[in-house]
Amino acid sequence: MFDIMLLAFQMDRTRVATFMMNNDLSNMRFPSLDGISGGIHELSHHANDEHRLAMYQRVNEHQVRLWAEFLAKMQATNEGERTLLENSMILLTSSLWDGNAHDSTQLPLVLAGNGGGTIKGGRMLDYSKDPNRKLCRLHLALMDRMGVRVDHFGDAEQSLSDLA
Repeated sequence: MFDIMLLAFQMDRTRVATFMMNNDLSNMRFPSLDGISGGIHELSHHANDEHRLAMYQRVNEHQVRLWAEFLAKMQATNEGERTLLENSMILLTSSLWDGNAHDSTQLPLVLAGNGGGTIKGGRMLDYSKDPNRKLCRLHLALMDRMGVRVDHFGDAEQSLSDLA
């Protein structure tokens, strides 16, 4: 799927794609990863068992590695003055912070790409203590960069201002 998205971007057939690497409720298994037994949902409910946590960690590392390989291919694709990655905004996120506790109060996410020069990368922004911390503020900021102007999105009426 990553290669198909890359090809679609390279051919300029689309500039928008959504890809769910796995459904958190699925029993998707990873037979290509040695030593992993059980499905992704089962492993996410690790009950703090060291062995299950280690397997869950390996599955997550595998998926992030696939995403990183996709980003490297985007970075290697020249689009004139910038690379495909530099012209893009690619968001990796999860639906839960801790699947064992069904905790979604602090979702892990990574934003890659420079949005055509509108996003400053190479840093970590921590909003954990921000009382107005809303993921929808990020979505508003990304929409702004795509030329989509809306007054609100979800529970947010103000976009993040510190991406640039």
